[in-house]
Amino acid sequence: MFVRIRWFLLGATSAVAALVWLAGRVKLAQQRLTAETMTRAALGVAAGGLERAGRRLVDGPRSVGGEERRAG
Repeated sequence: MFVRIRWFLLGATSAVAALVWLAGRVKLAQQRLTAETMTRAALGVAAGGLERAGRRLVDGPRSVGGEERRAG
């Protein structure tokens, strides 16, 4: 019976400690989540998309096998 109580107390203590740790992580994430950081992230995604689009334009059309199509 005491073994069960001990395991219950260890589990409850671990759960409380995990919730405290998680609450601290959430608080840090909220502090980092500002309009400036969101704008920076959106600009990074947009820049990556433009770069991929530019590479596709420069590389030109490719066939299924990976070889370039030849005109004529």
